[in-house]
Amino acid sequence: MRVAPLDHAPAPLPLPRTAPTAELHLNSGRLVGLASRSLLGTYRAYGRSLKDVGAALRDLPELAPAQAVFAVTLLHGPLEKSGFTLLELPPLRARWYGLGFRLLRAAYGTTRAPSEGQAWPKLAWMPREAFLDRYG
Repeated sequence: MRVAPLDHAPAPLPLPRTAPTAELHLNSGRLVGLASRSLLGTYRAYGRSLKDVGAALRDLPELAPAQAVFAVTLLHGPLEKSGFTLLELPPLRARWYGLGFRLLRAAYGTTRAPSEGQAWPKLAWMPREAFLDRYG
C-alpha cells in the first residue's frame, strides 16, 4: 500500500468536508501476483504494509495534518478485521467505483471479488490516532 495526503474528507466520512485526510492505495498488480503465489505471503505483506503506512503517517510532514486514514476498496473485509470502520458509499459512486474495480481485476487477470463475494466497494476508515496506536 501507499498513502497520499488529501486536502478534504470525502463523503461519507463523518468529518468536516475541509478536514485533511490520508488515502490508502493498493498496488493491484502486486496484490494479484502475491495472492497467486501464497495467501499467507499476501497476508504478511498486508500486515507489513499497514506498519509502513503507520510510519509514513507518523513521520512525513505532508501527512501530519491528516485526521483520518481511508480507502475506497473491495478489500473491505480484511480492513474491517484490521480495525477500520466500513461505510456504504452513495449508490452512484459505489457503482462507478465498482465498474473501475471490475476493469482493474480483469486487467490483472482475476475476476473474483475479494471480500466475501461483495460486488460493491465500501469506504473503510480509521481516525488518525487509532491508526497510529495500532500501526504507528
